[in-house]
Parts: sequence; C-alpha cells; structure tokens
Amino acid sequence: MVVKRQISFLFVLFFFLFDLTAIEPVVVNEKVLRGYYIGQHIEYLSEKDLFQTISDQWNVEQIFVDKMLSGLLHSDNQIDFQKDFTDNGYRARLSSQSNQAVVFWGIEEILTEEVDVLFQKSKKSVFTLNFTRHAYWLKIQLINESNKAIPCYLEYDKHLTGTFDFYFLKDHVWQVKRKNFTQPLQEREVQYKHLVVPVKLQPGNNTFYIRVDGNYLEVIPIRFWSEDYFRQKNGVDHSIQGFLTGLFFIIIVYSVVIYLMARNITYLYLSFIALSNLLFHWSISGFGFQFFWGSEPKIGVFLFFTLFPFVFIFNLLFCRNFLETQEHTPRLDLLNRIMIYFSLILFILMMLLPQSHKMRLFLFTYLFDYIYLLPAGISAVIIFQKGSRLAVFIILGIMINFLAQIEYVFSSLDIIPYQFINYLNIRSISYTIIITIGLTTKFTGMNQSINKLRQLKELLQEEIKKLKGTKKSITEETKTKIQIVQNYIQENYTEVITRDSLSYAVGYSPDHLGRVFKQHTGERISDYLNKIRIQAACRQLEQTNRPIIDIAFATGFESLRTFNKIFFDLNHETPTQFRQNKRK
Repeated sequence: MVVKRQISFLFVLFFFLFDLTAIEPVVVNEKVLRGYYIGQHIEYLSEKDLFQTISDQWNVEQIFVDKMLSGLLHSDNQIDFQKDFTDNGYRARLSSQSNQAVVFWGIEEILTEEVDVLFQKSKKSVFTLNFTRHAYWLKIQLINESNKAIPCYLEYDKHLTGTFDFYFLKDHVWQVKRKNFTQPLQEREVQYKHLVVPVKLQPGNNTFYIRVDGNYLEVIPIRFWSEDYFRQKNGVDHSIQGFLTGLFFIIIVYSVVIYLMARNITYLYLSFIALSNLLFHWSISGFGFQFFWGSEPKIGVFLFFTLFPFVFIFNLLFCRNFLETQEHTPRLDLLNRIMIYFSLILFILMMLLPQSHKMRLFLFTYLFDYIYLLPAGISAVIIFQKGSRLAVFIILGIMINFLAQIEYVFSSLDIIPYQFINYLNIRSISYTIIITIGLTTKFTGMNQSINKLRQLKELLQEEIKKLKGTKKSITEETKTKIQIVQNYIQENYTEVITRDSLSYAVGYSPDHLGRVFKQHTGERISDYLNKIRIQAACRQLEQTNRPIIDIAFATGFESLRTFNKIFFDLNHETPTQFRQNKRK
C-alpha cells in the first residue's frame, strides 16, 4: 500500500510540474467586491484523497481506514463513529467490537508539500462537483495591491448546505471560523440566510483554506463583497423576495375564493400548488429562514425534502382535472394516477425516514422530477390536437419545467452565468403563474354560458322537488340530472360546453358526473356532445351548400382538423364524401 501511494504521489507531482497553466490568484478590486464568483480561482482537494495520503500515519486497522475513505462518516452496524473538533482540525473516534482508534486530520496535513500538490484547479466561475459523499478542501489566494487592509465578506451563495470551516492566518497562526447551516440566525456572525464570513484582506498575498461538507456539494458558489455592496444586494434581494411572496399569496387567495364560489376542485389543487411552491421557494432561497424560522434552520431542510413529492402530487391532480384526461385520454389517465400514487408514497417516505436516508431517496426523487409530468404532457398534446386551446397552458407549464432543467445543466457547465437564474425558484413561480392564467381562461369560458347554466340549475331544482314529493329514489334523481344534462347539450351544442360547467350546474364533481353519465347512457359526455354536433353537421351538409369549415365552427368545433377526425370516426367517411353520397 505504501508503494502504491508513493507512486501515486510521484505521478501527481509529475503532472503538477508540467502543468503550465497555474491557478491565478484573485486580484482584489471593485469588480471582485461587487459579488464576484471566484470559482475559476479555486484549487480543490477531495478529503478522500487526503485520507489516502495520510492514512499510513494513523496506524489503525484497515477497517477503520476503509470507513474514513467511504465518506459515510457516521455510526453504522460495524463501527461507532464520533467526530469532534480540535484547534486546527478534526478528531474521529472509531470503535468496533474488537478494537478502538483515534485519527486526526486538519490544516497541518493540508499544508504539507505531499498534500499541497494534490490540489486540482477549478475551471468554472461557479465551482461544481456533482453529488458527492466526501467533504472537500478549497484553497483560495487573493492579492490586495493596496497598502491597507480591506474589510470584506466572503459569501457561500447557497442556503441549504452543511458545514463551512474557514481557515485563515492571524499573527502567523492558523485559526478557523466554523460555520454550520444548523446555526440559528441570531447566533451567526453575520445574521444572513447564507453562510457569510467577515474577512480582512491584508496588503499583499492572502491565502485561505475552506473545508465544505454537506449533502449538496454539487454547486459551491463563493463570492466576495464589500460591506456597502453586500448591504445593497440584501436590500434588492429582500424586495424581490417580498414581491414574489406577495404574488404567491394573491394566487392562493384568488384560487381559494374561486373554489368557494364555483366549487371546482381544480382551483383547490391550484391553491395547494401555489402554497407548496411558496414554501419550497422560501426553503430553497433562505427567505423563510431569514424572516420566519430563523431559530430552527432545519425546518427549511424538512420542507425542501417533503415538498418535492408534495408538489408532484398536486401538479398531477391539477393537470388531470384541468385536461379532463379521464374523458379524453383514459389510458394516459391511468398512467397519471399511477404517478400520483407513486408521488404519494415518496411524500410519505420523506415524512417518515430519518435524515440519513432522505438524501438517497432524494436523488431518486430528483430523477423522477424529470419524468413525472410526461404522461400529462402527452395528454395535453393529444387534447390540443383535438381542438382544446386550453391544453396549451399545460404544455407551456411543462415546457417551463423542462427548460428550467436545461438551465440547471447549462449553469452547471458554466455556459450561462449561475447568478442570472435560480432554476428551482423560477420554475415554481413561472409554472404557477401559467397554470393560473390557464384556469382563469377556462373559468371565463364557463362564465360565458353562466345564465343558461343557472336556468338549468333552476329547472333541476324544480324536478328534484317533484321527485321528493313523489318519494322517488336517489337513482331517479340522478336520472333526472342526466336527462337535463342531455337536454342542455342538445340545445346548446354550438357553445363551449365543458364537464366542469355541467358538473357545477348539477352539483356533482366532474369525475362523478362523468361516471354516472356513462353508467346511465353508455357514453362519455364528450362522446355524446360530439355525436350531437356531428348530427347537426350532417343535416347542414345535406341541406345546405355552406363550406365545410363554416359548418365545423357553427356546430361548436374549435378546429377543422378535430371536426374531420370525429366526423370520420362516427360516419366512416369524410364530410365531403358524406355530402356527395347524400346528393347522388
């Protein structure tokens, strides 16, 4: 093992000596102090590589070495693990059934020549590592070309993180400031949602080391601020966050009020989407920690993990009801329901599992996020092709989700700047706004025939009174409602008729109305409506010379393509062929 490490060390040293593109230190100027991301000036080292280099000095059993190299630095069935801090590093106490050991590591080991050459150069303005179990050591060099010390702030521009240990020289002695996500707001050196370290840059070269550890090491955005620019940035950030919070609240109140008025459960789903996206936005941005749960930082972590599948559930329920997939795309509706049940299982697991297991499940949930809306998206495309213009809002919303994922990949690859867009926040905000507009448009369409629906409701109430007077059964009441729905369709087939508007009139939920209508008539509502419209179209084709496209729109269809398809499905010939055959 010793020989292998020596060979590895010589190889890295050889590679280092022949690498002519040495890392450039950060020259401190006004640009740097306005929030400059210093990722491309960072050198980094995985703690696993550090352990491999210094493990011979520990003189412990191989099982303990393997434990340290695993990155899973917590107790398990084989080894009890306890970590605490020293003045310049860390101490791990390990014990198994047969032995015990204590190992040390820290800034002294990092400063050795053998370890120093292992550092690699970052090439991205925002340092990116992808998901990893290991802590990382970062080396940063800054040059102050002035002749006086410059006070500034070093910010870890990310709210949900683990530990951030900042090592610096003071009076020629290495000292450390330990920052941890679990620190309450009032106990932080700088009371801010992100981990911030006050730094005084002395004239000349300043070297700092940072050990970062946590579940979300894929992005490590580090930037520098002067005190004035940091204060200005906070003011702008609070204004933006306040505006977005107000926007979410408006959507929540609006959707709840409309739900109470129209008794349409789709609006209730929208309110849950807006509420969950608001809480998710607060947790990921740190706004909630800054203003609401500053004494309990772990609330944000809990919300982050649980709200991911919670958002899945209500997004799917919303899409299913908004598009009426049970009526229009029954096979895809089954797949949508499977996705809902699966998301519910993920939500329950996220609620109940311990924190150590949530991360593994989150990685799976993160991948599921890419596909869970796929059945709803396909349904929306099919329904749009059938002539429903409302489906375009779901298509746009799903496209926003997809583009947000692309943005995340591009920012990770340093193709677009990291600070321009936070994909998790912009996705939830944009998606919520789009589907709100879509549902408002749908409700506006329903209101166009509200007077006739009220007449239908009054007629229905009169018929129910008659039934109650003759002590008829509930089944007879349902039959009466179905008959009135059929009459309404026959009299108003040229207008926009939706299952939601009909269900509002008869006092049933859309799904229940669809079930009882099919049970009593043998047809779905949409099929019955199309049949009535095609019958009217046939009469016009036979009796008039109107253009086919005019007949299509006059009988209630939103597009000629949809009209031609449904006409052929019902009559097994095109409208042109039908007209020609009837006139022979």
